[in-house]
Amino acid sequence: MMRRVFVAVALSICFAAPVGADELSSRPVQQFVVYVGDALFARPATLGVTLAGATVWAVTLPFTYFARDSSTFDVLVRGPAEATFTRCLGCGLRGRTR
Repeated sequence: MMRRVFVAVALSICFAAPVGADELSSRPVQQFVVYVGDALFARPATLGVTLAGATVWAVTLPFTYFARDSSTFDVLVRGPAEATFTRCLGCGLRGRTR
């Protein structure tokens, strides 16, 4: 009899733990961390990549102009600028949501 009670209590605790963990995980705090991380780290980093890409694009402009290659501006300047200025706060770098 004691063994059955022990097994029932152990199984109840095992199956109740994931339910309690779901309630304890705080979604707003996770979203806050994502927003703050994006605002403080990702946006300045993509701004730096945009400025570095614009510099590289300006230096290589004479070569790409004569080669008629317009994709260099898109890759080096437009893509990072869109990730910096038009992407929603907390979205992934490719515009995906969490």
